Amino acid sequence: MKPILVILLFFFTISLYAQDKKSKPKVALVLSGGTAKGLAHIGVLKVLEEQGIRPDLIIGTSMGSIIGGLYAIGYSADEIEQITLKTDWFKYLSNDTDLRNLNIEEKDDYDEYVYNFPIEKRKPSLGKGVIYGHELELYLNRITFSAYKYSNFDDFPIRFRAIATDVLHNEVYVFKEGSLALALRASMSIPSLFEPIRYKGKVLVDGGILDNFGVDIALKEGADIIIGSNVERISKSENDFDTYKNLFAQLMMLHSKQKYKLYKDSVDVLIEPPVIEMGTKFDKAQKIIDIGYKTALNHLVEFKKIAQRIKNTDIKRKKTIHKKYFPISQIAIRGINDLSYKYNIYNRLRKSIGLVASYTIIEKEITELYRSGQFSYIKYYLEKIGDNEYKLLFDFAPKAKSNLQLGVHYSEQVDLGLVVGFESRNTLSPNTKFKIKARISKYPGVDQYFAKYFKISKYNFGIKQYFNYTLDKISIYEEQVKLTDYNRHSIDIGVKAIWITGQNSMLESGYYFQKRFFRNLFKTNYQGIRYAETDRNTIFLSYYFNSLDDKYFSVKGLSLKSKIGYNFSTKFDTNFSPKEMNVNNDYGKIDFSLAKYLSLNEHWVVESKINAEYNIIDDSSKFVLFDKVLGGVYSDNKYQIAFWGMPNSYIVLKNYTITSLGLRYKIGDRIYLKSVVNAGVVNLNEYYFGGGLSFSFKSPIGPLSIGITKSLQYGTPQFHISMGSFR
Repeated sequence: MKPILVILLFFFTISLYAQDKKSKPKVALVLSGGTAKGLAHIGVLKVLEEQGIRPDLIIGTSMGSIIGGLYAIGYSADEIEQITLKTDWFKYLSNDTDLRNLNIEEKDDYDEYVYNFPIEKRKPSLGKGVIYGHELELYLNRITFSAYKYSNFDDFPIRFRAIATDVLHNEVYVFKEGSLALALRASMSIPSLFEPIRYKGKVLVDGGILDNFGVDIALKEGADIIIGSNVERISKSENDFDTYKNLFAQLMMLHSKQKYKLYKDSVDVLIEPPVIEMGTKFDKAQKIIDIGYKTALNHLVEFKKIAQRIKNTDIKRKKTIHKKYFPISQIAIRGINDLSYKYNIYNRLRKSIGLVASYTIIEKEITELYRSGQFSYIKYYLEKIGDNEYKLLFDFAPKAKSNLQLGVHYSEQVDLGLVVGFESRNTLSPNTKFKIKARISKYPGVDQYFAKYFKISKYNFGIKQYFNYTLDKISIYEEQVKLTDYNRHSIDIGVKAIWITGQNSMLESGYYFQKRFFRNLFKTNYQGIRYAETDRNTIFLSYYFNSLDDKYFSVKGLSLKSKIGYNFSTKFDTNFSPKEMNVNNDYGKIDFSLAKYLSLNEHWVVESKINAEYNIIDDSSKFVLFDKVLGGVYSDNKYQIAFWGMPNSYIVLKNYTITSLGLRYKIGDRIYLKSVVNAGVVNLNEYYFGGGLSFSFKSPIGPLSIGITKSLQYGTPQFHISMGSFR
């Protein structure tokens, strides 16, 4: 071929290539933030897929970054829809965690407080954010784990950008590389609610503060056609400022709203699903997605024109294979200053994770470390350091040595009360814990303990001193007529040894001294007792097993508590003669409780329970000698056994066996309806049957429950209300 023909052919090819490039403009999809409202973007993606429009670039903020990031790494719109519908958003957007991830000793005290204030420089502080995001970090890594195979966000099947706000330098920060999970977490970190992300010398929070609708970023990235889905309200009315919450939201988004007006005309197709009232309604996820889909259908004419312009033949995307394993050549740890402890953790991780890691392997190790109760959260990221070589970075956030905790509680037994707690770890000496909790109400209570722990072989061993004070009311009934009430002051002081024998099990053995005071509140005395004082010494052995997944609304698992005790030198002092009596100085006691939860499907759960106690004592005439009372829906202290159908503290118990069967239905996110039937044999020869219905809501201040119950023996229906921790 002659040289001149080669040159002409070369220029002709270049010309055709340039025309082809010009005929296929770059399409950018911009997805705004908006919490639950942002789920409407999924509906928009479904319409785009149907019209054969595949973006060349996705820009996302907050929830828009999550939806856009998943789509960019290869998930289809339908797959993202299924992920969001199955996601427990309330769990991941809070400090809630699976109870099975906690140390057996932490389970009973978990989820009792609304606020937690770290003690810094001897003063309570507000901390860095209400939500630490431990579960959220794991979840985002789980659903984006395959993205670690890419060097940067330009290598994704669709180029991607996530917008965050750098509050340290007061500027927008755009993620283009690094961990996708970290980028999404930073982009959605609402200030004061979520702890901010520290990254490369920046302090990052929700991108919506400065740029909630990243059209300007799309233009900078060279977009020729911009499709935007915006779920935030731009126009304002007087009602938008009628509450502090609304005013704060408007002020927080002020800069973003100004930027929106500046760049709105640059959007070729603007989709604005009418979901403004669904900001936190994750339980309406399907409805929000459907609204996004229907709104996007109104733009079919515009979409068809774009489809013709880009001449996109890739209508059906190939199934993306999500990589599940990555080779690990290095492990790095941040956040732990104790070099010896850091070295021990490093050796543990190096041995257990090995040379190849999946998110399942990594999460298993994080769960084991988190279970120690030493950390607020544990994060992890992968960093590509070679062609097929990765560094696994762990970021530990140790809990503050001391914390002040606040909560609320209400029930018929104790009235409205404030719950105050203080916890301190390793302050007096290494491997120690001090904790005190007080309920300030009409019927107060105090729990306190100090523990020292030791590592023996594979078991954790500890010595614990404890103190408990409870004021409750004992009611005496006769054939549904209340005869009288007694105030009961209970004081327990003891010491015990603890063996944590497994992930969910613990053995305890020890001694405690119990002192009680009874004072009659009515003129009528029962058994001639106006007041009484009892002393008791007890040695005991107990076993505790707990594999429940939630403290109040468990879906699966089992809880077992069994205790064998031996009481000696028991005596009481009363107002009648003989004033002081020894009562069968030595007698045994067996205490047992079992609760089993079985999930039938995503809505229905079966609950079965049994409680039993037997006191081997001859003198059964003195009610002041027995610990437990029967009645009510929920236990307010360790001396109350719930029985649906009876008033609170209806029967003083010597020996009993109580069984119950419940069926719980999940109406919506954190909303439950439950029916229960129960039966009991009390004091060997008294039989009781009852049941009822309750409506419960797992609110930010704790469970709120309203119930109505009735028993065969007590004819009047009982209404019960409880709020906050039941114990």
